[in-house]
Amino acid sequence: MKAAKSFLNFIRFILFGNIFLFNLWAVGLQSLSYTSSSPVDGTVINEQQNLKQNDEVQNPIDNPIAGAWRFVGHIYNDTIIPPMNDKLVITFEFLPDNTDILKWYRIGETGFCERKAKYNYIEQTLSEEIFWVNPENSFECSKDPDMHLGRKTSSVLKKINGQLHLELPLGDQKLVYLWDPIR
Repeated sequence: MKAAKSFLNFIRFILFGNIFLFNLWAVGLQSLSYTSSSPVDGTVINEQQNLKQNDEVQNPIDNPIAGAWRFVGHIYNDTIIPPMNDKLVITFEFLPDNTDILKWYRIGETGFCERKAKYNYIEQTLSEEIFWVNPENSFECSKDPDMHLGRKTSSVLKKINGQLHLELPLGDQKLVYLWDPIR
């Protein structure tokens, strides 16, 4: 019941043109634990510190997520759901210097939201820390937690058949954001 209610809320956000699509991501990430124990020796690992400890730049050849990506839909309960707002464009670009750029806007409308983060991609885990938020962002961007300076997140990101799958918890289920490469 809880998952169904979460899914209905998700659909309501999309149907009413909520440009804060990443609020679901942010809310889901807040429920993730940033501290875990090593399965081998019980050592506590702080994922938020992981960004600072692993600041070396990844070799672009070894970085399977490098490049520009466009949001193309979701997977929920093993069902592929195309974007419900065809005017919403969300792009994610992973640069060779371990900077990523997230930007979204609506076709035919003014305004956008854009931010940059330092990222690490290790063992299918994307860890990010936002270091720049575009001062020209629309006012409404401040409502999107993924547009807040200093925010740190960690989430599962897999590359499957040339497509990125960003997994986010949604109640007892998971919501997967699908990204195709921009050529």
